[in-house]
Amino acid sequence: MGHRILLNQNSFWTMRRTFRKTMLIICEGTKTEPLYFSILKDEAISKGIWDNVVIVPEPPRIPLEKEENVSKNKKRSFKNTELIVPERTYQAADEIEKKYLKHGTDKWAMPLNFVKQARDKWEEFDESWAVFDNDGHPAQKEAFALASEKDKPVNIAFSSRSFEQWILLHFEKSIFPFDATACKIRKKDKPIELDCVTITAKEGSCQGDKCLIGYIRKNHIADYNKTTLSVLKKLSDEENLNIALTNTAWLRAKQSDILRGHKNNPYLVNPYVTVDVLVKQLLGITEHIEWVELNQSISLPNLDIAFELVDKQHLKMTFTNKSKTAFVFNPTNFSDKLYCINGENERYDLTLENTFTLPPNQIDSCLFTMVDDSTERQIHFKMENYHFILDI
Repeated sequence: MGHRILLNQNSFWTMRRTFRKTMLIICEGTKTEPLYFSILKDEAISKGIWDNVVIVPEPPRIPLEKEENVSKNKKRSFKNTELIVPERTYQAADEIEKKYLKHGTDKWAMPLNFVKQARDKWEEFDESWAVFDNDGHPAQKEAFALASEKDKPVNIAFSSRSFEQWILLHFEKSIFPFDATACKIRKKDKPIELDCVTITAKEGSCQGDKCLIGYIRKNHIADYNKTTLSVLKKLSDEENLNIALTNTAWLRAKQSDILRGHKNNPYLVNPYVTVDVLVKQLLGITEHIEWVELNQSISLPNLDIAFELVDKQHLKMTFTNKSKTAFVFNPTNFSDKLYCINGENERYDLTLENTFTLPPNQIDSCLFTMVDDSTERQIHFKMENYHFILDI
């Protein structure tokens, strides 16, 4: 039987284990993504969440960087780590897969090839994932369609414009549609990076205004490159990962109308990220984070909830009991469920003063007093595995 482990009482990280669970992760990238997921893999296996996780291609073997006596404000130059990646091979297409090949060819276009590679090994693993981005790839629609085929469903961890969008979300809420991952020019039919925001920056570099990597170097990680192992290790710690999970949920909420306008095709939306879904699955994080609006009805299995700002200092919560049993909220079981964070990142709880009983099929409200009336505030409400956040 599986069992549940709670890391600590103050953490939302609920870990779960089912014996003999295996996962396959097919990465588009040959450096950043394999390195990043190998760090999470080590944690997941050491904590018994997964028995085996196979990452393709294998991450490059890079020693942890030594600390350099370099000023935080000094820009650095970088050299790509040499890495020999085995050529991707594919099994003969089955009848379903043949629909996705262009007539008269056996070539798998990007990112369709990553889904195909995951399907080829599908029967050997409990879960199969394809990790790719939207950086100019031609077969996005086909990749998502093939991944959803019911005979061998493949999960997709997607990022638009690229994986660096997920990196950026560890530091800030960003909805800016970057033009490129890294600024490049073509010389003799070869792409040459302009090394934005480094001492070797070339003419035409954007100085961090248009490309993701340049922006990250300019604003957050001066020495960022795709094989900075120490940076990736730091991003994977609990505090930084919590920020990224929260900010990614915020991004999807902000882009939800645009996504619906594109018939729920994420490859048509920039920026957009679902890498967090794989990260949570890999680490056994069960909490669902969702950003909501005032007066929006939130539907849980047995309860509907809505928030209303009565005035600057009073928040009203309206509950609809959809179950056949009564809900009883009291100061003890409601503790830590509802709290406010102000613009100074200070937290204070919104507490119940008296027991509140909601009979079956009934609607009732509670009024909460907020001691802080600053203009920038977030309300957080946690119940079971749900974490709802709203700006007020």
